[in-house]
Amino acid sequence: SLFWRLLVVAEPGARFSVVEELTSATPDLSGYVNAVAEIIVSDGAKVEFVSLQNLSLKSWYFASSHGRVGKDAELDWVAGGFGSARGKAWIQNDLAGRGATSRVTGAYFADGTQHLDYDTYQLHAAPDTTSDFAFKGALRDSARAVWRGMIRVEEGAQKTNAYQENRNLLLSKTAVANSI
Repeated sequence: SLFWRLLVVAEPGARFSVVEELTSATPDLSGYVNAVAEIIVSDGAKVEFVSLQNLSLKSWYFASSHGRVGKDAELDWVAGGFGSARGKAWIQNDLAGRGATSRVTGAYFADGTQHLDYDTYQLHAAPDTTSDFAFKGALRDSARAVWRGMIRVEEGAQKTNAYQENRNLLLSKTAVANSI
């Protein structure tokens, strides 16, 4: 079992990239991973965050990721899901400051009997904020994927620009992808 916690704090005006990669030591290693990532992007900062999951097909993967973006700050997030027998990931970005921007690009590939499940949530709590979530997947054999996306705009978050999409390519007649 691995209980992983990552905390990233970008001070005001900071600019940097972080890469998180979860992989198994061997392809036949059984395991359970519970990962938490929290990214705080202070006013005027810019963070590029790459999170890749490529665990063995004998692993279970659960993740909760939360970004908070301040005034005139940017968070560019790339998420990749390629391993694990079963995986469930929650990605939430709170646009908390005026002029905050969040972009999340995700990709996943599943085959065999894999099941990957992604929940995404964009919270626009301040005015003049922009968010963009785009997830794409490819599935074959009897693999399954579920993607759920939600955008919430608070009452005072005027002039919000929000977008989300999920596209899937089914490479066999028995693969299933559900977009909600």
